[in-house]
Amino acid sequence: MAKIRFSPVLFFYSVLIVLSILLILFGSFAGDSLLLREVQNTGHTLLFIVITISLLAMFRHSAVMGNKITIWPYLAAVLLSFSIGLALEVGQLYSSRDPSFLDIARNVAGIVIGLCIYALVDTEHKTLWIKQGRVGQVIIVTLAFTVFVVSMVPITLLGTAYVQRNLSFPTVIDLQADWSRPFVRLQHARLIPLTDREGSNGGSHIASGINRSCLTLLPAEYPGVSLIEPYPDWSAFEVLTVVVYSSESEPIEMVLRIHDAYHNHAYSDRFNQSFRLVKGENRFRIPLKNIREAPDGRVMDMARIANVTLFSVNVKAELEVCPGRIHLE
Repeated sequence: MAKIRFSPVLFFYSVLIVLSILLILFGSFAGDSLLLREVQNTGHTLLFIVITISLLAMFRHSAVMGNKITIWPYLAAVLLSFSIGLALEVGQLYSSRDPSFLDIARNVAGIVIGLCIYALVDTEHKTLWIKQGRVGQVIIVTLAFTVFVVSMVPITLLGTAYVQRNLSFPTVIDLQADWSRPFVRLQHARLIPLTDREGSNGGSHIASGINRSCLTLLPAEYPGVSLIEPYPDWSAFEVLTVVVYSSESEPIEMVLRIHDAYHNHAYSDRFNQSFRLVKGENRFRIPLKNIREAPDGRVMDMARIANVTLFSVNVKAELEVCPGRIHLE
């Protein structure tokens, strides 16, 4: 009976594959933020580059595929890598994570990049592109670079939004600004850019200098808009200024809710203040002292503000309000 020979090379690549799978399944960062989640999502592409290259290296090193049959290791690596990715997404049905078609697309991007990288250094892979000379290399490099750049677009845009958010501070909310989009969450509401409605009463918005975007509140219990992950450190300021324009003829009751990173989800553990909006410009100035002392039994951490929400209560018919620039002074 033939003895099974230990191969350090095969063992090394097997460990890389197993570690990559474990990182995808169980890897997580301390804390939770949009950026950390996007880094984790981007990790699918990077780790599947490792998985695909490792599988190709294993097939090339072993005698199973045969070094002279150049196409089969690549086809096998694609099939096996994709199967691993699909199995990981199905497996997430039985974990705390949710499966995602976007994650499958990220996996495929990693597979394509891994194939291209390995093809560039594969000394056995002669017949498919080396005969084409530099043209074949340029095609492979261009493909890998293009897929990689497209894969990095989401995290690049999000990182840029964080930088712009920080540079815009002490502005807390500006629905017109592009940077605010990743941080805005609508609850039973629609955000309407002014350019879509300038022909009606948009001129009054411009004249008042309040806002270029309006919020349509839909019939619901708590329709409104939230800003998650605002710039967190408000400790150097004294007043929060809230500007809201209303085009409704009847007064509207709105609520401003603010909580910090230690919020326990209780109503009494956050800042809640009601406003009565009348037609036209409404401007409110809130001392940060009131926000800081709002939670029962503790002081809000003004260096760890985590959420700002503006909403109405028990809306029976569509209402239009235009939150202006909410900023600190």
